[in-house]
Amino acid sequence: SKHTADMYLENSLIISFNASSYLTAINNLLVACNGLKKYTEMLAYLSILEETRKDIKAPSDKALAFFYLYHHLNYFISTGLFAEAEEYVKRIESELSVHERNLNRLQKIILYATIAQVHFGMGKYKRCLLWLNRVMALGEMKVRTDIECFIRLFYLIVHFEVKSDREFMGSLLKSTYRFLYKHQRIYKFEAVMLEFMRQNVVKEDKLSNMKEPFVALKKKLEQMSKDPYEKHALNYFDFIS
Repeated sequence: SKHTADMYLENSLIISFNASSYLTAINNLLVACNGLKKYTEMLAYLSILEETRKDIKAPSDKALAFFYLYHHLNYFISTGLFAEAEEYVKRIESELSVHERNLNRLQKIILYATIAQVHFGMGKYKRCLLWLNRVMALGEMKVRTDIECFIRLFYLIVHFEVKSDREFMGSLLKSTYRFLYKHQRIYKFEAVMLEFMRQNVVKEDKLSNMKEPFVALKKKLEQMSKDPYEKHALNYFDFIS
């Protein structure tokens, strides 16, 4: 991917005529950089993407280039540098209306959910919930149920953070469990998170003394992070932190 991306950059005139192939190469490279924790290189290519966006003409390609900026949001999520994210996420939000009509449903779900995670990291839980509500309004995904299962669990956690009504939380917990069961997605990680919610979050009398349950939950999640089969779920979001 790096070789392909660099080849395009050495012949930048080609980018405007073959933007989709160039963007595919850049996307694959950014995914690899994030996965390998090569954040300096990731930022360098994100900067290049920002610059080369100006050379792209077709609205669909311009929208795709905009969508791939979600990698910059992932950079903030992966590094925990949320203090640096505020101005950038505002710019993404303000530009979204220009490209939204040219994004497909899956792209919208990924972008909205990533924006939500950045707001969560900044402690702006109501703003996070606003973006998750936009995801939920798009309806069931049918494909990429791995993403949707994460979003459902994340949605439950955010409602806890905004101190939603206990009765509503109980109903949401049940619907989340039903969804995961329907898609045969009750892995250990998800079962532990749902049981934690059931035992502690939806019961008023438990909320005054949450330290011990959280300590126990953290230990369980840390143990699961060593299991290759279970740690996949933790790749979507740093639940342990």
